[in-house]
Amino acid sequence: MRHIEAGDELCIYYGDKLWFEDNSLPLNLGREASVAKESHNPTIASTSFSISASDDCTQDTHTELLMQNLPDSTAATEPQEDASAITISDTQLPLKRFRFPDERITETDLDPISTMPVWVVDVNDLAKIGPTLGNLRTCVRDSEAEALRHLKRVRRIKHPETEEVTSSIILAPAYIEEFGTLPLSSSVATALANSQLSALSPYLIEVPASAAVNPSQLARKSAIWPVVYLPSLDEEKKERKWTRPEVEWVRKNLSHIVSEAIHAKEAGELPIAAYATSSLELAPVDMQNTAVISNNPSWVAYDSRRSLQHPLRHACLNLVRIIAAFQADQLNATQAEPKSVSQSTKENSSSPRTVGSMLESATSPSIGEISSSYLLTGLSLFITHEPCVMCSMALLHSRVKEIFYIYSMESTGGCGGLIKDSVPGLKGVNHRFPIWKWVGSLDSIGIKSKSDILVENAVDI
Repeated sequence: MRHIEAGDELCIYYGDKLWFEDNSLPLNLGREASVAKESHNPTIASTSFSISASDDCTQDTHTELLMQNLPDSTAATEPQEDASAITISDTQLPLKRFRFPDERITETDLDPISTMPVWVVDVNDLAKIGPTLGNLRTCVRDSEAEALRHLKRVRRIKHPETEEVTSSIILAPAYIEEFGTLPLSSSVATALANSQLSALSPYLIEVPASAAVNPSQLARKSAIWPVVYLPSLDEEKKERKWTRPEVEWVRKNLSHIVSEAIHAKEAGELPIAAYATSSLELAPVDMQNTAVISNNPSWVAYDSRRSLQHPLRHACLNLVRIIAAFQADQLNATQAEPKSVSQSTKENSSSPRTVGSMLESATSPSIGEISSSYLLTGLSLFITHEPCVMCSMALLHSRVKEIFYIYSMESTGGCGGLIKDSVPGLKGVNHRFPIWKWVGSLDSIGIKSKSDILVENAVDI
């Protein structure tokens, strides 16, 4: 035991009784005064807090510091968990993610490595490797090049005894699922002749059939033949963890497009609407009333094929065009500041709402006005129905971040409907975006009846 020095930090625990005794008062008086204070603070029970002792640290100062650290008498005694950190289990999640073809392949480190046959030739003259690869690029078909994308085209082996380096070049695949077994084409033989390698004899070997998605696979597969390392594929297979505010954000945005689709139907259009916005922003969240706000730019459009009598005026394409016009206006400093979607929605509420008027009010972008960045980079798109093949490709080229839709279109959809692997899941595309379908209550997003925004399954969305 020692005296408390000035500047010491105290961690004091108070049990069921709390009082401070003033040494300048008689002992009984000090205790009674403290008990009187305690009786006016029924919430004081068991509390721990830190204070810094000083020469002028009096009873009143201690009491004031203590009261600042006490919970409100009307609040719950146990701390509440932050709603933004609570994840929702898969069984409760009202969203279902589309799985791309390569995600359906589960390859563990314990499984045998899947292989495929390829035509290979050994080249001892390193100076001829570059010209040979150049000649092969001009003669190999697109389907053959796609089948080899996960492989390095050259493998170098150093012989331990002679220290000579032998290089092997993949010429072409010997088997493609769509075409079956492939003999070595005459164009490849011509490419070898042009590289002065016609005397060499191509032969068949087995190489890994897919890229490596983790370091362990990279080591195992590259021991057979060097492969491309694509850790992003492994990351895509990891399920996203959704929080309550995030799901509420999706629900509110889907409710918004349902409302827009119903307005479109009332105006004589197909009940199809699309909405794009950037990342989610959260307001302070409490467990009783989850508050979700977003002050980021956003755009909305709906299908206008009927009113404009134009077969390409799909909701997605109208939305992309409006965003393109917005970006062009942003780059043109001489024009007035463009209206936000919320402003245009308010103005149109008392007048006929048509996408045609929205497109006419926006400045049409001209060549060179639009920035070099892609139109939908970083934007999440919400649409009532699964986009068709054409719109899915437009979203892919625009580099949309992700899409959410309500109704599947089995006969025309490009995100798992007609195209079972989805447009972003096709081989050879250079962008992929997550596809989410709402599988929760339709009533919670404003759909009271199936006929509210019903569209025939044969309609391109």
